[in-house]
Amino acid sequence: MDITLFLTHCLLNAHLGHLYWMQYVLIVGILIATASCTILAYALGTNVSNVPGTHAVHPTTIQIERAVHVEDTPSIDRAGDAEFNSRLMIDNDYMDSTNSCEFCNKIEYTPGAVGKAGIAYRNDKLDLEGNQRIVFFARGQQGGEEVSFIAIGRSISGQKINDEDLFPNGDFAITTKNVTLQNDWKRYEISLNKTKLEDVTLPFGFVITDNESPKQIFYLKGVTFDRKLAQNPLPTVDTKISNATNK
Repeated sequence: MDITLFLTHCLLNAHLGHLYWMQYVLIVGILIATASCTILAYALGTNVSNVPGTHAVHPTTIQIERAVHVEDTPSIDRAGDAEFNSRLMIDNDYMDSTNSCEFCNKIEYTPGAVGKAGIAYRNDKLDLEGNQRIVFFARGQQGGEEVSFIAIGRSISGQKINDEDLFPNGDFAITTKNVTLQNDWKRYEISLNKTKLEDVTLPFGFVITDNESPKQIFYLKGVTFDRKLAQNPLPTVDTKISNATNK
């Protein structure tokens, strides 16, 4: 009888010990899960710019005020040979890491009857007041491609002041002289001095001219506006002054 009671007592203690062990494991698991959640919440709530060894992201002025890079705008106006898509093709997400072309614009122009092709990037009405320059990067496939750049355009209807413009429904305050591209990236600037910058619907574009090559290819990226003064801006073509575009 005493042996039976002794065995029963041992079994009962073993069972209780197993229960205590399971409770211990459960408590430890809860503590670990709580600590993990706390660490994760702290990490997500921490400003990365304040952590040593990290780099904060600094958006450009144009990104803060409204837009991303202008050339990423999906809507475009076509003029000249570019009215035929087969004559001027644009790859907005072109990748070529060996030539520092990550998601840049690749433009392929096959000359037609007009002898030049124009693209204007379209946006909603933008108020760009306060900005003093446009900055962008361009390079040619071979070098020798002839391109001029247009900026600060507005949609119009009716008779244009300058009938020689390639775009029948756009009036641009700025047109640069032709730029002969090189086969490596160059940084260019356009001054916005003394230019009316409200209600802009065609902030930037280009016109590529036939240089007697069967096909011309060039690349464009990083078109942004900012409030700094232009340094060595591209020379511009004198155009008739329009009340819609200049102050």
